[in-house]
Amino acid sequence: MDFLRVFGAQEVHGIISADFENSSVPDAIWYTLTERKEISLLNNLLIIYDTGSAEIFCLDFSQLDHKREPKVVSYIRGVESKNQTFETIANDFGEFLLDLVNQEI
Repeated sequence: MDFLRVFGAQEVHGIISADFENSSVPDAIWYTLTERKEISLLNNLLIIYDTGSAEIFCLDFSQLDHKREPKVVSYIRGVESKNQTFETIANDFGEFLLDLVNQEI
């Protein structure tokens, strides 16, 4: 099972193993579960991209569009959840991925 997406220097986290507890980055499920414990990441967020700084990009399942697809939002490590701005990075995963591909081209 490998649903990891890499294009050029861009790495989008995905599902790389069914064993979420004994995995590592770039496994999105493992990473999200780990961050929920370590930084109290909200349950509605699923990490899909790490910028390499304090900012991570997440699918926000509390913001679904008419097709029930989540927005991609930013989350800043070190900022309490109640103080997050949850900037919208893309309206859905497809838009996010297309933007990454275009940046690499």
